[in-house]
Amino acid sequence: MSLSAELERAFEYLSRLGFRECEKSLVVKDVLALKSSLRFFRSSEISFLIVIAVHKNKYRNQIMKIRCRGGTPIGGYQHDNVNDCYEVSCVHYLSLGYIPISFQLTNDDCPHWATYVPLPESVIIRYLNDIQKMNLDKFKTQFDDNFSFEYLQMVN
Repeated sequence: MSLSAELERAFEYLSRLGFRECEKSLVVKDVLALKSSLRFFRSSEISFLIVIAVHKNKYRNQIMKIRCRGGTPIGGYQHDNVNDCYEVSCVHYLSLGYIPISFQLTNDDCPHWATYVPLPESVIIRYLNDIQKMNLDKFKTQFDDNFSFEYLQMVN
């Protein structure tokens, strides 16, 4: 998406929120400043992945406790620090294992700040080995269109 298209979308969104024109231009300038100072870089850490099947009808899911194996959980899912597990609402899950990649986000203006970034499915698929891909395909074929798939990610 071009920068002008992004700015137009931002203006439309801010208008719906009730921002005045002067406030909108300040917010857009802030977004541009943030974008120019954020950097992604490949980390030396590996990622551990678990795929979960989530039914679109939330009442068909159940809370499952899924072990994290000592990794650092990322992705915004509920994490139980005492028992080192994710607590997620799903129907079933499959441990895919490790992939040799992770990314961090840093800010040029805050040199001591960094956070791990969850990987999108397209990146995850690229780094799965043949056995992991086969297991993922087999797992997904067990479910119909009423399900979506999400990836729990931990960095080791």
